[in-house]
Amino acid sequence: MKRYLRKVLAGLAFVVMMGAGASGAEPAFTFKVSDDGPTLSVTFDGETFYVRSKDEVISEIQCEIYEEEVKNDPSLCVSSVDANFDGFNDLMITETLYVPNPYCSFYLWNPETVKLERDESLEEIIGPRFDSEARRIIGFSHGSVTDNQETEYRWIDGRLTLTWRKTQIYDENRGLFVITEEVRDEEGAMEVSSEISLTEGQMDRFLEGEPFFDRETIDKISEVARGLLGSPLSGDGEFHGRAITDDKPVSAWLFELDSGEIACFEVADDLSGLYLNKGGDDGVFRIDFGDGVSLGQRVY
Repeated sequence: MKRYLRKVLAGLAFVVMMGAGASGAEPAFTFKVSDDGPTLSVTFDGETFYVRSKDEVISEIQCEIYEEEVKNDPSLCVSSVDANFDGFNDLMITETLYVPNPYCSFYLWNPETVKLERDESLEEIIGPRFDSEARRIIGFSHGSVTDNQETEYRWIDGRLTLTWRKTQIYDENRGLFVITEEVRDEEGAMEVSSEISLTEGQMDRFLEGEPFFDRETIDKISEVARGLLGSPLSGDGEFHGRAITDDKPVSAWLFELDSGEIACFEVADDLSGLYLNKGGDDGVFRIDFGDGVSLGQRVY
């Protein structure tokens, strides 16, 4: 009889433990919907998140959480954010932690139904970051060690809309990193606004926020060097300083030529002009980018 009672008590204890999420265990997370809105509490029983307003369960969210650490402490994957910038805090559940591309599910507060309602459009954004001041959502995803994509979304007429995208890939055939930026045009289509190709050295400068040229500009300077100085460039160059030339802001670069000599080229910030700085009394010579490369007028 005693053995039977012990089994019954053990079974009851197991039921209580498993049912804690539904019956009102210590909440894993609480948040206030708004200054004058309700406070919501969230509990998790290993399979289902229960959202309560006071003692009433207003939402039951089925969710597959694989990390044991999260199952033991679900507050690690639950947070609140005003995901649609309407002044009400919403529920965000990060379903995959400790991975390069975290996926999240979103449940937006509906003040009319007084419930949290799932929004699947937000789930398209990988690793979302919310900028409430600019009213935009930034996403970032890894394709590989060298490839990634950054996106910007905004709410336009109540719909989540992709407005900007930057994609980085490594072109193995050319041995270059290619960075493409796209923006949403007036008709709602994504249009390429810029594309640059970088060597590994240029990519390092780009990531460090240092001045750099893309492959096409380097090739153009090398073509000019061959025509004017009789020798192409032998490297990517070294940043030398900033200046104003021909009323244009320029960056000056020192390039080593195949001949072993050093040449200083100045490049306009808008890439509208290239200047060969020969120094001293020789002055500066301008070369315009166009269908062909030609020696322009002497500036000084």
